[in-house]
Amino acid sequence: MERLHFLPHLPEREGLSDPSAATRARRHVHGNLCAEGQSRGLRIGVVCFSVSLALAIVLAKTGAPAVVRWLLAVPFFLAVVGVSQSLLQTCPFLALKSLRDPGDGMEPVADPRERAMLRARGQRLLLASAAIALTAAGLFAELPL
Repeated sequence: MERLHFLPHLPEREGLSDPSAATRARRHVHGNLCAEGQSRGLRIGVVCFSVSLALAIVLAKTGAPAVVRWLLAVPFFLAVVGVSQSLLQTCPFLALKSLRDPGDGMEPVADPRERAMLRARGQRLLLASAAIALTAAGLFAELPL
């Protein structure tokens, strides 16, 4: 049978007897947020998306210029970050500070390798969120109403 080499975060079979290898594998699969943090992120994302849509409707009805409609990138960004952190179990702002929230308060990530991976994941999430928000705001700002 062929090994799955595209799943680097899973420990090898012989490493499964080592509890620290299994723990490290679980940490790499999961992010830095507890279930409560994920729920809060989803709620914030949905509220920000609702605000974005309401503002978009108001700006369209009032005939606001394109420059003003570009400001919708801010609530779109907050919406995308909130939903993404809920789905990916990673708060990018905590990740950049090398922190995790297991549910009973913040704690630093001690493992240097995990810390680097968490920071990189947070940066990617922020960049992807910014790209999505700018695309959404740009489409709304530049397309004719």
